[in-house]
Amino acid sequence: MIKKQEDLSKYSNTELNIYNIGWLDATSSFASHNTSNNSSNDIVEQLTYILKRERVNLTRGIDTCPLCPEKNRKIYLNRDDKEHLLGISELWIPNDDETKVFAAPDLIIHYINDHGYVPPRVFVDCVFNFDLNTNWSGANMYERFIAEKYRQ
Repeated sequence: MIKKQEDLSKYSNTELNIYNIGWLDATSSFASHNTSNNSSNDIVEQLTYILKRERVNLTRGIDTCPLCPEKNRKIYLNRDDKEHLLGISELWIPNDDETKVFAAPDLIIHYINDHGYVPPRVFVDCVFNFDLNTNWSGANMYERFIAEKYRQ
């Protein structure tokens, strides 16, 4: 189950510069837009490329959308004639100089596309500036986070 976190709050208890984006629940209030907006389509497209490139912190369960009226419905992203299950991982996206990382549930794609959620501008800029060919790895950063968190 997704736990609500305020946008741009620190991710878990870490000294690393990782910040929450899009951790919504049924009580969340957020800026919204018309879901047919071209800019929302553009960010969904870029987030989809990032999702296909690398999923971070895959779970053993499936989170469903807390905003949809139909509860416990699995959410799929339909792209390239394929269905991609959402609610099973996170997207980690660095800022331009890689000094900060933004961690979002993969359901953020659904929140933007279907519920009109507007993420903070700093996150949107990082999404559009992210080089899909970079060697930077959210999974590697996540391993650093886990190592720090459980360091003896």
